Amino acid sequence: MKTYSCDFETTTEPFYNKYGFTRVWVWGAVDLDSDEFIHDNDISSFIKFLSDKPETKCYFHNLGFDSDFIIYHLLT
Repeated sequence: MKTYSCDFETTTEPFYNKYGFTRVWVWGAVDLDSDEFIHDNDISSFIKFLSDKPETKCYFHNLGFDSDFIIYHLLT
């Protein structure tokens, strides 16, 4: 089982004011055993990353915030 430390960076209030939504513009995951760093630029690629690794643990710095994007993506 792999264990990662993960984080999302999202767009800011000016982006929201202009486009009416907020999105993940970059995500990163660090393998806690090997220090391998994986990243990409949208929530879909993060979900694919997780689905390709079904026995993976992910720890988030701010899951209360980041999980909103995961849940919204899965429900839409």
